[in-house]
Amino acid sequence: MHWDEIVPILSLSNLRALLTPVIAVAAVYIAYQQWMTNRRRLKLELYQRRFRLYETTRDLLVVMYTGSADDRRQFQLLNQMNEREFLFRGKIKDYLDDVWRHASNQFDARQQLATINETVPDPTERRQELTQIESREVKWAFEETLSLATKFKKYLDVRKL
Repeated sequence: MHWDEIVPILSLSNLRALLTPVIAVAAVYIAYQQWMTNRRRLKLELYQRRFRLYETTRDLLVVMYTGSADDRRQFQLLNQMNEREFLFRGKIKDYLDDVWRHASNQFDARQQLATINETVPDPTERRQELTQIESREVKWAFEETLSLATKFKKYLDVRKL
């Protein structure tokens, strides 16, 4: 092909005709990149919310077995676990429900023990029962802290974002 044959092909009208498809392709590419960015942002936000729930669960278990916080802190942590319904499914959701039940059970036992200790001067059967419940929940919480990261790993693996 000679230069004289190429020049008419590159005429202004031919370039204008090519401009529309080029702009369309560029617009599609930009839209695709925006979609991918929004998808990544959604995954990151989901990861952050799940990690926050992991931290809440860990803190709740630590509070349960150390007794380091007052009842208000444990109640606050229990309330922060309400997102579990929407962030997890299957086994991990069931596990979080189980943690919530154990923590609530311990919380209730501790509340009742405090009431009994204030009102009843002598040890009662109910006090012993509540103490056993609290002791059992403390032991359960300690054991759960050892395997908590493993249970959440599937959902918090950054490589899968």
